[in-house]
Amino acid sequence: MKAFFLALQFLTIIPIGSNLKFEKKDFGCSLRFFPVIGLISGCFLCFIWLSFSGVAVLARSALIIIASVIITGGLHIDGLADTCDGLYGFHSREKTLRIMRDSQIGAMGAMAIVCLLIAKFAFIASIPNAQIYKILLAMPVLSRWAMTFACCGALYPRKEGKAKLFVEGTKGKEIFAAGVSVLVLYVWFWQLKGVLVFLLTLLCVGIFKQYAQKKIGGMTGDTIGAVNEIAEMAMLFFALQIL
Repeated sequence: MKAFFLALQFLTIIPIGSNLKFEKKDFGCSLRFFPVIGLISGCFLCFIWLSFSGVAVLARSALIIIASVIITGGLHIDGLADTCDGLYGFHSREKTLRIMRDSQIGAMGAMAIVCLLIAKFAFIASIPNAQIYKILLAMPVLSRWAMTFACCGALYPRKEGKAKLFVEGTKGKEIFAAGVSVLVLYVWFWQLKGVLVFLLTLLCVGIFKQYAQKKIGGMTGDTIGAVNEIAEMAMLFFALQIL
């Protein structure tokens, strides 16, 4: 259960107490629980949507964006901003990693956040009422698993860092098993159309993963966070086109 609580602590702001002592192996094992944490986050988003059922769709969509930032502490958006700051331009690997570690946000990172929030808001506001709960539930499940997929087979390009134990502790069989469970959820919700949304989202994540590995030699905590946002954006876009 320590691996579950580690995943919960890492991906959300839900307090779990300070008595738990995590071991190195717990980091890799926690990846199998990432989709479960995504399901918890999805339930929270559905609760917010239901709680404000009397509010206009645009306002509810804005509340969903705010709620998604609150439940994660803005962790993944911060990763996306740092990633865009670092990967934009023709920098060396060392300079790119140095830029990504800088705590100050740059112009590209700021623009990435603005574009992300605007697009998410528009996508969510465009979801038909018949699909909204399924999509709000399934979106974070897939995006959290996509983070583990990005870690699988990747290297950590720095000597040390917060995400190093996650990347190095990834077990392919467990990631594959978790991915199958996510795919089953999509088939349950949308049959073959769900499979198509799943695969197209995964394709976008795979393209970004290959680019990051070529640019910096692996996956960092920032690029893993960026994967979550890319997966959510892709899932919302393809869901609107296909479902």
